[in-house]
Amino acid sequence: MLFREKSHLSFRGDLKRTLVKLMSLLVLFLALGFLSYGAYYLAASFNVFSTVFYVPLAVPSMVMAFLLLFGFLSLLSGLRRSLFLSPDNKILLTYPCTGSTLFLARLAVYFVHELGRNFVVQFPLLLGYMAVMGAPGGLYPWLLLALAFLSFFEVMLASLFVIPYHLLASFLEERRALRLPLLIALFLALAGLFVAAVLLVPDSVDIFTNWSYYSRIVQGILNGFKAYLSPFYAATTFLVGEPTGYSYQAFPLLSLYAFLGMALLASLSPLFDVFVLNPFYLRLSSGSALGGEGKVGAGKGKENRPLPPFVSALKKETLLLKSGGERGLVSLSLAFLALPLLALALGKLFHGMDLSSRGRYYVEVLMLLIFLLVSLASASALARSFTEEGMGYLLSRSYPRPSFFFILPKLVFPGVIGSLSLVASSFLYALFYGLDPASSALLAASLVLFYLGTCLSALAFDFVHPSSTFLQDGSSLKGERAATLLAFLVSAATAALFFLYRNEGVLPSYLKLLALALLYGGISAAIFYLKGRYQGKEEARR
Repeated sequence: MLFREKSHLSFRGDLKRTLVKLMSLLVLFLALGFLSYGAYYLAASFNVFSTVFYVPLAVPSMVMAFLLLFGFLSLLSGLRRSLFLSPDNKILLTYPCTGSTLFLARLAVYFVHELGRNFVVQFPLLLGYMAVMGAPGGLYPWLLLALAFLSFFEVMLASLFVIPYHLLASFLEERRALRLPLLIALFLALAGLFVAAVLLVPDSVDIFTNWSYYSRIVQGILNGFKAYLSPFYAATTFLVGEPTGYSYQAFPLLSLYAFLGMALLASLSPLFDVFVLNPFYLRLSSGSALGGEGKVGAGKGKENRPLPPFVSALKKETLLLKSGGERGLVSLSLAFLALPLLALALGKLFHGMDLSSRGRYYVEVLMLLIFLLVSLASASALARSFTEEGMGYLLSRSYPRPSFFFILPKLVFPGVIGSLSLVASSFLYALFYGLDPASSALLAASLVLFYLGTCLSALAFDFVHPSSTFLQDGSSLKGERAATLLAFLVSAATAALFFLYRNEGVLPSYLKLLALALLYGGISAAIFYLKGRYQGKEEARR
């Protein structure tokens, strides 16, 4: 029962959806396999890492380490939600079984889930490397067994950290005043490291002339990884062996050390889980499932003062954000936080290249396309803003006020976040790439208008989608698909037109880009206004 709930697979309940999901995973598996083989083959053929046909094991080991770290964080978060925050704890804890049964059952489900994820992602990536390096045939079935053991080790390790992680997360959730400063501090630290790394890149990059210099840097990074992150390197040798450039060791001594270390932790973890963590789990899961009910606040009540309709709707959006709603806005915010860093890095990279006038055309068109794709595709998340509210939105539609009082507040937070990010990204890109101030200002204004216009279109797709009946399965998905398709079409068409305009000069091309943005934003606003009025008339008739 728990596995079916986690995997969302049911051949009896929804055969079509299950087959589509399985086929998607198969396509992803094949795509990653071909990508891995092609990348390693090209790197070995062009002697990127060595003078012979060879790619050091540290390269796939770094990729695997990155995936394992982020996969472990996802595993830890998911395991915490499953063990302590799942709503079905209220029912499962009343069943005639011990807490150990439920605890171990949830761990078993996550083992199968983690094994499936490693098989779909890690297996084809490592398979491509082994095929290029000429691994012995017996290592291919061994890779499946080794990945199963690695998945078991990951789940056992996560079970050791899940209760401390749950206690820490619960502590921060109860003290929301600490969460925002911590998140800001973490983001600033990561952003600072990224900016420092970008600034270390020399202003002039000539890879072909100074290849020996950059080759030494690459070798230093690989050797540093082997020295300071040796457990990941040892785990990779356990999975795929170790090629040396002239021979292939299937089971080097380092792989034995990795196996013994993981086996020791994996054997001790179940004992620790059953005899130490399990009693705490039963108490914590009972508290998380049942302890939140019936609590009455002891704080002093506040006077309930009436607010203007627009301010009241804006306050509702703020409360939704505080309560963890609006999941689309969270992903949108992450995209816009990363966009200025991407603009800085690409601006610095392209500035260091010796570009011809034609090359500058291509760079500026590419940067425009990247900005538009990230921002407009992120705006498509707004196409499920109303349907996610369910009955709350249906209730707001019955208020004796024009629809715009309850529609436009949805645009405030995404609009402000996206606009600030696009302005910052435009000026960072212009500063490091060398674009003049007037053109960078025109670029920023154009991007903001394109983004706000797409936000309005996405909102309109949601609340008046032709086949949308609110609270019906799939209605928000149709609106989001339409908004995503619009984002890609507008991005591609705008980049193509800007490429044609760019031949006429820098400033004239950006002026025409601004004219396009004004036209698109005006049309989007007009359609949004007409649809909003139409919806208001329909509500008045009801």
